[in-house]
Amino acid sequence: MQDMPSSDAQLFDPSRLEAILEGAGYDSAKLILESFWTTGAELITTMQDACASGMNDDMARAAHSLRGCAANIGADRVSEMTQILETLNLQSEKQTAEVTLEAIKNAFEQTKKTTAAFISSTA
Repeated sequence: MQDMPSSDAQLFDPSRLEAILEGAGYDSAKLILESFWTTGAELITTMQDACASGMNDDMARAAHSLRGCAANIGADRVSEMTQILETLNLQSEKQTAEVTLEAIKNAFEQTKKTTAAFISSTA
């Protein structure tokens, strides 16, 4: 099995979500997070399907979309790992991409728990 690509990025940068809270308020920030959680899970599924069928444009679009969504809410590790996945897709590195997808899924789940706790603490 391939070594898992690593990310030095922190899991979650609360300053981005704090800015959303300050500018849009709690209810809007919570909706933005819920949208990230739902959309992120869908994009990860799309990336997994694309990886299983061969590296392709669907993988690139889904990875790019998740990277942007993650960056917007401060999910730094997810954002950085999806950028790595975009590069692997361009290089057709399927085995490493599969391992990276697992790392993205794990970081996404950790981020979901962390951001849920964060937003709850601001209510």
